[in-house]
Amino acid sequence: MKKVVIFCSGARHLKFKWKGLEVGDNIIEVFPDGEFGQKFSKNLNLKGKKVFIVQSFYRDENFSIGDRVFEAFTSLINAKSLRAKKVYLVAPYFPYLRGDKRFEKNEAVSAKVMVKLCSSFDKVFIFEPHLHRFKKFSEFFPNAVRVSLGDIVSKEIKQIIKGCDDPLLIGPDEESGQWVEPIAKPLKLDYIIVKKKRLSPRKVIITINKDVTHKQAIVVDDIASTGKTLLTCSEKLKNKNIFSFAFHGLWIDDAVFRKLGKISKIICTNTIPIKRKRIKVIDLSEKVREVIEKG
Repeated sequence: MKKVVIFCSGARHLKFKWKGLEVGDNIIEVFPDGEFGQKFSKNLNLKGKKVFIVQSFYRDENFSIGDRVFEAFTSLINAKSLRAKKVYLVAPYFPYLRGDKRFEKNEAVSAKVMVKLCSSFDKVFIFEPHLHRFKKFSEFFPNAVRVSLGDIVSKEIKQIIKGCDDPLLIGPDEESGQWVEPIAKPLKLDYIIVKKKRLSPRKVIITINKDVTHKQAIVVDDIASTGKTLLTCSEKLKNKNIFSFAFHGLWIDDAVFRKLGKISKIICTNTIPIKRKRIKVIDLSEKVREVIEKG
């Protein structure tokens, strides 16, 4: 079955060229009241084909997360009305997964809302999802597939530890074991998972019950929202040479980013466009292409 790839507003930075494949854009026209119209590139013919909608869900100066959610589902319904055979969502960055439990009376469980909305997609590919109490998508998100970025991180870490006598991989909270351990074991690296207590969205306490000051510290987190967890962990380590790696880099706090940059070398992928300086960015265009090629 032939494939068509459509890049939405949040994923154009990952657009690639692929000979023999139809690649186009989701075109948005914003009206004065904030509503928008949607259409696909005129060169695309969706009838009878597998259609891959590529979208990262983040906020910028043009669109909110909610705008990009609506854009993705407008694209889904439009693609089906144009008689696409199957419609898939490829989400390098996917939102609302942290809300996987009702913490207070009458509170919405946002993860389950997204699962319900996404049920009309034939399949949803999510890059390094931010999972908390659920460890597998099969527990609550039946049509979702987790796309690991562990191979990309491992490749980068191999370069970091060349000539290094005593490297140590560090997970900055209890949840990080799900990606730190699979990265560390094939590389035969020592690793530790530290304890984190979150007091507020911008304040955390990190506890490290081990002297690691002589180690080459590589801290790996899934999301750097403000970057506070990476900063607090790096400050606690007090190592001379620290690398901080994030799968998803939002970096919404300027002050935190500047402080982290002074004590650590920062690396992250571009599931979200990275406009910050003094940061090594790993491009995921080939990973997107690989997912679509196999899907």
